[in-house]
Amino acid sequence: MAIATFCAPGLSEVVPWVLGLGVDNSLSCGIFSRCRLVRGCGACLDFIPLIEKPSVKREIRVLGIRRSGNHAVINWMLKQHQGATLFLNNVVPFENPYLTCDNSPEPVEGPLDCLLYSYEECRPRMVVSRAFERNHDTFIGRSEARVDVLILRDPFNLFASRLKRNVPDFKSGFFALPDLWILYAREYLGLTQVLNNNKVVINYNRWCADPAYRHQVALRLGLDFTDAGFEEVPPFGGGSSFDGLDYRAEASRMQVLNRFHSMVDREDFLNMFRDPLIVRLSDQIFGRFGETDSFVEERLKDRFRKPGFVPRYR
Repeated sequence: MAIATFCAPGLSEVVPWVLGLGVDNSLSCGIFSRCRLVRGCGACLDFIPLIEKPSVKREIRVLGIRRSGNHAVINWMLKQHQGATLFLNNVVPFENPYLTCDNSPEPVEGPLDCLLYSYEECRPRMVVSRAFERNHDTFIGRSEARVDVLILRDPFNLFASRLKRNVPDFKSGFFALPDLWILYAREYLGLTQVLNNNKVVINYNRWCADPAYRHQVALRLGLDFTDAGFEEVPPFGGGSSFDGLDYRAEASRMQVLNRFHSMVDREDFLNMFRDPLIVRLSDQIFGRFGETDSFVEERLKDRFRKPGFVPRYR
């Protein structure tokens, strides 16, 4: 009997699989116990989990651009739940979130109060795909409620954090970061309606500054608001681009709305605002805050492309 080994991303141990036959196994995340080989091509083996998944009360699918405070918000959402939760980080579009996450989830037994999985820097249309929906119940099982969450940070501080972290470009290479931000902003405003599972949009700036807004978000998510986890800085990605994990238990002390001040003289930062649509959408969502008004009027207007300019990717 031929035996293949397969290590799912985010899982800590190699698991034997019996080719072509259903077998009982216990993966390190404690989620799957029965799997079947569905196709094999040399060294590449693809498996689809069968049955034996925990029942899920609330399934939350999160979309965010890196350095938008995604993990702070995710950690906070999970901490508002009273029952068992499971988080799958940075999963791959079209594929099984359990098998493509890049973290190592803790073992879970019994039903889940919340399953939350996140997509980083993916266009909404990549996430909401017919291919995924066809396989949803196979990948995840049935959920009592499904929610789509989109997290958006203002472009001034987002772009500054990306440059500080030395990751100015969108990781796939197909989109420039400013164009991706525009896609997210349009979905946030409802100018596009791609996300289709009870969409909840989160304004990261307001989430950071206003406990009443966090209460409102919790209610929209159907959660009992406690604000637990708000002051925590999760270790994913090394924490803050500017502060690292220095404020790991005092997150509200970080100046997350003033990061752009350190970048106003950098040419690469200024060039990220060449499309005037970025500022127009930002004004609609975040308004002018701090010194953004003088920055736009004094530093950006001469850099805006002519009206009618449309980036290649939008």
